[in-house]
Amino acid sequence: MAGDGSHPDRLRATEASHPPLLDGQPQMVCPFPIDGTIVFATGPYARARGSSPETMVGRNFWDFIAEADRVSVRAMLQRLTPELPEIRIENRFQTAEGERWTLWANRGLQFDAHGRLLEAQSTGIDITERKRAEDALAVSARRMAALYQLTDRMQHAGLLGEIYEAALDTLVQAL
Repeated sequence: MAGDGSHPDRLRATEASHPPLLDGQPQMVCPFPIDGTIVFATGPYARARGSSPETMVGRNFWDFIAEADRVSVRAMLQRLTPELPEIRIENRFQTAEGERWTLWANRGLQFDAHGRLLEAQSTGIDITERKRAEDALAVSARRMAALYQLTDRMQHAGLLGEIYEAALDTLVQAL
C-alpha cells in the first residue's frame, strides 16, 4: 500500500471516503491490507471490541479472529481476485464480551498487477444465535435418528433382552 501516513492521517483520509452514516448501521465494517492492519473501523466494529474507531486504527484484525479459524480465514481471503472480488466467511470473532460467531462479507478493494489481493474490506454481522440454533438442531436430529433406530430394532427383536439392549444403545447415542 502506498504512503506512510500516520494512523491519525490514515483515519482522517479513510473517514473522508467512508461517510459517517456507516456508524449508524449495525454491521461491523473494517478495511485492511492483507497483513491485517486496521486502517478504519466503524463504531459497531470498535464497540464490539470495547474500543473506539480511533484506537482500532493500527491494530491487527488477525488478533481478533479465533486462533483455530485463522488459517482457513487467510486461505479464503487469498481466494479474492478481480474476477471473484467478494466472499463470505463465517468465523469466531473475539469481542469485548467473549467469542462470537460472525458472518463476514469480504470484498477485495485493491489487487496487484498479478491479481493478488492487497487490500480488502470486511462487513460483519453477529450470527452466534443462529449457530447455537444450528447446533441444537443437530443434537435433536441425532437424538431423533437414535429413536428411529430403536423403533426399528424393537420391531425386529424377538427377546426381551434384545429390547433392553436396543433401548440402552439408544440412550447412549442420544446423550
